[in-house]
Amino acid sequence: MYHYSPLSQVPGILKHRGIHPREVLRARGIEFRDDPLRWSNRPQKAEALAGYVAIGVIRPWGMMQHDTDCVVFGIKSDILMRDGTAFIGDWSSSGDIRDLTDVDEKTGVASFDAMFDNPTTNWPSPIPGEVLIRGTISDSDVTYLYVRSQDHLDKVNRACVDAGVTLQPPYRALIRPEMFPS
Repeated sequence: MYHYSPLSQVPGILKHRGIHPREVLRARGIEFRDDPLRWSNRPQKAEALAGYVAIGVIRPWGMMQHDTDCVVFGIKSDILMRDGTAFIGDWSSSGDIRDLTDVDEKTGVASFDAMFDNPTTNWPSPIPGEVLIRGTISDSDVTYLYVRSQDHLDKVNRACVDAGVTLQPPYRALIRPEMFPS
């Protein structure tokens, strides 16, 4: 499971000990960069889904092509068992999801199974196999912080130093260029 984030958000994620949904960030007064492409012309949906963090079965290649200074957090798969987890399949920002009623209808094992046309593969259909996690993804739910290159790891470390935080366990950084669009 993966969560994409702009590199600039990494210090805040470390400082505030997790990947928080927008409603938590706002309630705590934590600065964040909202994705203008994801929610343009959809303010009601953005508010309805403000309590969720989006992750994917595969990495969001399209979003990562627009933001070359990004990182990918590896997320433990047992987070999928959390109550209220919604198995969207397609992008939650798409027209298939109108409000929380649509999200509530996509919880449970049947909704998870519906993300995979072929039960013998781990490739979702539709791509990216988006999953909405209700609430915060805590430090203990993160496996790795994947970066594109040594240069990107250096940028992450500099941004963390500037923010007064350090990249330390449970966040282990791995340089994996194959995880990013070229």
